[in-house]
Amino acid sequence: MILRGLLPALLLGLASCAGTSPVVSYATGEPRLNRYSLEDDIALGAEQSTLFIAASESLAHTLDPDDVHTRCVRRVTERLLAVPENRARMPPLPWEVHTIGSEHRNAFALAGGTIFVLSGLLRWGFVRSEDELAAIIGHEMAHAALRHATERATVAELRARARVLGTFFGKKSVELLAPNAPESVLAFVSKESRQFDHAQELEADLVGLELMARAGFDPSAGIDLWQRQSDLHQVADAGATETHPAYEKRVEALRAHLGAAHYVAGRSGPPPVAESTWSYAATDGDAPINAARLGEAGPLTEGAHVPSTYVQAPAHVASLALRTFVTSEGHAPRAELRLRVGRDLAEDGLPFSLILLIENMSGRVLHGERLAVLRPLAGPRTVYRVALPSLRRGKYLVRTRALIGSLVAEDTADLFLGAESP
Repeated sequence: MILRGLLPALLLGLASCAGTSPVVSYATGEPRLNRYSLEDDIALGAEQSTLFIAASESLAHTLDPDDVHTRCVRRVTERLLAVPENRARMPPLPWEVHTIGSEHRNAFALAGGTIFVLSGLLRWGFVRSEDELAAIIGHEMAHAALRHATERATVAELRARARVLGTFFGKKSVELLAPNAPESVLAFVSKESRQFDHAQELEADLVGLELMARAGFDPSAGIDLWQRQSDLHQVADAGATETHPAYEKRVEALRAHLGAAHYVAGRSGPPPVAESTWSYAATDGDAPINAARLGEAGPLTEGAHVPSTYVQAPAHVASLALRTFVTSEGHAPRAELRLRVGRDLAEDGLPFSLILLIENMSGRVLHGERLAVLRPLAGPRTVYRVALPSLRRGKYLVRTRALIGSLVAEDTADLFLGAESP
């Protein structure tokens, strides 16, 4: 009797996990397990960012926007985000990267696309070139783009719920909570917390390696960075913590992925001319930390503030061609849409959506249709032929928009019904 009443209550209490279903990753095109929306990521990151900024300002740990370290971080960040193929792999997040004056050697990413770089990374020689800094910032961008923070929260919630159901259903508990999740996604839940954290760090290393390679930075710099730290410690697992794998393990994974990074770099064309105005020197430790006004919790002025609305893709990256057809009597209109993407995007099977709208000449939308929603790209060319609804005689505008990752391609065509086109 107790069991009969308890199970429905348990399942009802766990109903909030019904939203825990796979989502397609912008970064890899693969399914992920995350019950949070992008809006949740942004809200969570904004709350945490406000607290950290307020704490930094109260301790006078801000840097002047013209400080050499701030300019370096801004330049590297903007170069990473300026590559269309990189932006396609990033969710539409309000990216911000702040440089904080601190002796600590660290950088970290919050959910929602806010990254903090502590100047001790550059001042004390942990990072010694802009290529190495690109490896650090690319790694943090990868964390945000892969939505690791809310993915960790999702997995932690699933584990907690699975422990409750495990008494009755054993290993089937997770499948009951996330019935549509493929095995590759459920593997996240089966890992121990430390294993899962290490897997995320290594994944961010590899995705970050490709981000920096596309932007023209030397991908081997990340290997040099972690190899130097490994040599300093002289112990195989000296870099291992509860959340981060050992330096040597990171170097090993990066070396194995270096060929792929050089491959994507070769598809991105020649690297831009270096603008380096900073390199590590022992005297950098004398750089002053400017005083800050207390009590201000607004965004810091320094750093790269890149609005993350959808970015129009250059024609060589993605293009959309639209043609409309009608019979000689002006009936049975048809439309053909041809989407083409560069090989770099096509090979990763990134998610794309395709929307078609019909407007009258006053701009009023008469018909809207979603031809594809977050489907994986199956190749460099995608063709859709659709029948349009019956319309009165006259002139119309057919508008289409393709979203590839977080890039946008658009095209329009005039549609004449019952009259000759001019």
